[in-house]
Amino acid sequence: MIAELKRKWLKALRSGRYKQGKSRLRQIANGKELHCCLGVLGRVMRVKWAEDAMYYSVKDNGVCHGVWLPTSLLKKVGLSNDEQGTLGGMNDGGYTFKEIADYIEKQL
Repeated sequence: MIAELKRKWLKALRSGRYKQGKSRLRQIANGKELHCCLGVLGRVMRVKWAEDAMYYSVKDNGVCHGVWLPTSLLKKVGLSNDEQGTLGGMNDGGYTFKEIADYIEKQL
């Protein structure tokens, strides 16, 4: 993983700025903006978001990705699809952003 991006992602996950959501990269629920840990990475990378009803997607070659980051973006970051799956599972499985950040720091 790209070291500078990893540092920024860890800082963002630990900042308390982002409210944690599940099952979507970025969404609005009950008037609050929520992100999964991968959505926070998208914010750090300053991806262009496409709004679709209650959630936001990342567009890649005309295709919207609302649950997972597109493979082209993962390649830029240096993450594999398996690593993305692990992190998404942790996020949706109840791990906090701090716990996920600790995992990223030690394992990626």
